[in-house]
Amino acid sequence: MVSDENEKKRILNNIKLELLKMEIAQAQNDQNVESESIEDTAALNISQFSEWEDDAPKPKQSYEQEMDNYLTCFVGKNVDTDILNFWKSQNEKFPLLSQLARQTLCIPASSASSERVFSVSGRIIEERRSRLKGETVDSLVFLHDFFKNIKVLSTSNK
Repeated sequence: MVSDENEKKRILNNIKLELLKMEIAQAQNDQNVESESIEDTAALNISQFSEWEDDAPKPKQSYEQEMDNYLTCFVGKNVDTDILNFWKSQNEKFPLLSQLARQTLCIPASSASSERVFSVSGRIIEERRSRLKGETVDSLVFLHDFFKNIKVLSTSNK
């Protein structure tokens, strides 16, 4: 039970970290766009009263508020079984979380990279070698690729 709680906290912290990264990237993007629009406005000199215009952006929901709102609304409740439709429908209420869900749950455009990894590791992880630790498998895959590259380099130098 304690490990379940620790795992839940770890997952929530990872989600908050990803949301923070997204919020920082968005703020930097907004700042760049805002500085460009200020330069454009100054160059055009649209009106004498432009400095008094209320151009303050709408207050955005911070990632922490969004996460807390999500946790109070949906955790422990049955939601739509189609998780992609759920996040699409909740886009207005939880924009950062739905964007993170889109990035996390998307289908890769190509399976080439995963096929390449699994074909090499498939030859390493056989029934007789099923007791290998993850680090050992990683090392074997690395060494396999390393020696393959050395072989290619040595044949090209001849």
